[in-house]
Amino acid sequence: LSNWFLAAVWLPLIFLFFQKFIIEKKARYLIAATFALICQILAASPELCALTVLLLLAHSLVLVPQEKVSLSPYGRIAALTAMVILALGASALQLVPTYKLIELSLREGGLSFEVHSYRSMAFKQLGELILPNNFDEYFSGSGPRVRISTFFISIYMGLIPFLFTIVAIKFRQQKIVRFWLWVFLIGVFLASGAHNPLYKWIYSWTPLLDLFRFPEKFFTISIFALIFLTGYILDVLVTATQKREIKLHSVFLPVAFLFIMVAVVSIVQPEKNATGAFITLLIFGGVYLLFYFGKMRSALFYVSILLLLGIDLAAQGYKVMPTVDNEFYQTQPKLLADIKNENEYFRVYTGKIHSQKFKGFPNEPNIEGGYYAAREHLYPYYGMIFGVEYPNGILGIGLELKNPWVWNEWFERSSPAERIRILERSNVKYWVDGDRPTMFSEGRPAILPDRLKMLKAVLPRAFIVPGMRRDLNILKTYYDGSFDPLSEVLLNESVVFEPTPDFNGKVEQVRYRPNHVTIKTHQKGDGFLVLMDSYFPGWTVKVDGKEKPILRANHFYRAVQLGPGEHTLEFEYFPEGFKLGLVISGISLLLLTLGCLLWGKYLKKSV
Repeated sequence: LSNWFLAAVWLPLIFLFFQKFIIEKKARYLIAATFALICQILAASPELCALTVLLLLAHSLVLVPQEKVSLSPYGRIAALTAMVILALGASALQLVPTYKLIELSLREGGLSFEVHSYRSMAFKQLGELILPNNFDEYFSGSGPRVRISTFFISIYMGLIPFLFTIVAIKFRQQKIVRFWLWVFLIGVFLASGAHNPLYKWIYSWTPLLDLFRFPEKFFTISIFALIFLTGYILDVLVTATQKREIKLHSVFLPVAFLFIMVAVVSIVQPEKNATGAFITLLIFGGVYLLFYFGKMRSALFYVSILLLLGIDLAAQGYKVMPTVDNEFYQTQPKLLADIKNENEYFRVYTGKIHSQKFKGFPNEPNIEGGYYAAREHLYPYYGMIFGVEYPNGILGIGLELKNPWVWNEWFERSSPAERIRILERSNVKYWVDGDRPTMFSEGRPAILPDRLKMLKAVLPRAFIVPGMRRDLNILKTYYDGSFDPLSEVLLNESVVFEPTPDFNGKVEQVRYRPNHVTIKTHQKGDGFLVLMDSYFPGWTVKVDGKEKPILRANHFYRAVQLGPGEHTLEFEYFPEGFKLGLVISGISLLLLTLGCLLWGKYLKKSV
């Protein structure tokens, strides 16, 4: 979820700067809002960017006060349009290469409704606004385990925000309250996805919606509504109480209503622990009584409510998204010392070979324990930050955008003996045994060195072969025990090639730099260099300074046809469309700068 939340954190700044611009008409605020939107776009969550812009448009038209220096509604629309165009243009260095890859991905032509609507929020999940999941039930080390197939592991925001949302109904005559209540309901409506009979019609008629998936993401705008309502209603509640514009029952009826709702949810879902929720509501009621009868000052009331909200989130939701210390990313897994060798390049596989399937975390006592176990046992893709490479998954050698799970699917339907052969022919030298349960000590994984196995007949990262064959069923042939990958390379296209008798060849050196691989070879006769890295658009190769074609080898990898002698191959990656995107980004940033200068001169003249 990191890219979703990294994009979400920019929303408040975008709102703040754009609102200050349309009220004060100062160009620096438009620049700041544009750069905040650029950062959100580059954080890689296009759905949230679209929602941000739509929400900002509605907010600026409905809620921004009509002061005499404020822009007109048409001016606000024009300013927002210009901001979006400039932000998209400035982000083109990322967006254009992304657009180039869509035609290679499973999103080409749009996702089917079934794929798009996977992970839709069931309405019963709204109970998590009141009581979070009991994660000890979902992540237990013994007995049957239930996994949650949702985008958000929990939507719990604390009991106080939901209480204030109920209290907000009392103040629904205020435009700002009505606005955020509607935003909350719209977010729930869209997040329900496949569970909502009207959503399929929205999917059919909304442009570009079929390029995205997981409707549950839309609940993010409901979360923002809860945040804004919490802050606003807390202020309103303090002011209304001090002026005696609110009766005691206007607050205690929602508290009593929520108390009953908590009781009902805990009865319907007995695995949820309601004790913390009852205590939270009782403390809130006591604190508000003290404030209402003048026994507590407003500053202390603010502090008490914010402290209560923080304690509630810490006590009830800490397992939902644990705060991981820097140590998690900076401390190398202990197994890494046994596999890391700068002079060789091999992959690591963590998982099951003798069992049918390998899913999720180890048998963790809780989510945090699972994270640490996944890191220590080098699960995909936790070892990547330490330079570990994997054969499986979207980020492994199976990076085939239209079917990123092809390697996994082939591996899972194979026998244990065939799985070992598949690993060896995927450049996997080290296997972290996932057939056995992970042992834990005080919630942290115990590192057992005997879980690390070393495979024997492993293909090196780069090697020379004397022959080739064009094959229409490459994977079946490649993983067959009768095929020798050191003698032939399987290609999906025809090339002119004559085998050389008594051929021999050797890879002298393989060296990696970011987006660059240098390989030195020596051979007698004609043959092929096979590099066990992903065949992917954007890679080019120069052999002794001259560009040559990269052939797709053994379905996943790269091959280059070579003649006799010593050769230096330079592989380089440059994303397709990046140069065009860079030009567009440069022009957009220039236009943004010139526009701000012209706007400043215009304001001076108007004054």
